[in-house]
Amino acid sequence: NIIMKTMPYSTGFYIEKCRYYSRPREGVTIVRNRDELSAEIDVAHDALMSRIRCIDKGEAAIILQNLHRNHTIFVEWIELNLHGKNTPFPRVQIESAFQDVPLPLDEAQEMFEESHSDIITILCGFTDESLFTKGLYEWLGNSDLASYFQFVTIDAYETIIKMM
Repeated sequence: NIIMKTMPYSTGFYIEKCRYYSRPREGVTIVRNRDELSAEIDVAHDALMSRIRCIDKGEAAIILQNLHRNHTIFVEWIELNLHGKNTPFPRVQIESAFQDVPLPLDEAQEMFEESHSDIITILCGFTDESLFTKGLYEWLGNSDLASYFQFVTIDAYETIIKMM
């Protein structure tokens, strides 16, 4: 099991002139399986996209293309390790992958949605055991794979929402 922080978006947003009001939920969400993790990722994704619609198009494009870049790095890391490369997690590469020259918003959004979908597809290819068992894969050390999926999706989306 991994424990995820609950965010105000967990119970829904109320939009009024691009200002967000929420009813925070107390406690934490215990994610016990792949479907629950996927559902939490979807909630975070929806909250992010709701906020993206209310900011400057250039800023939104930059955010989405950088998330796409992070997703791409993550997918490449998973694929390398599943093919026996035993590569450490590219945290520095993900955190320093910032690009500030925006693509058109519709192009950036399409790229983001595609890479987000790729992550969900990969997630669904794993069993609950392979996602939530710590130390199962040598390349994860004592961590579980689910925490990495959380880092590159939910945690990233929440961080961006807080910075808006």
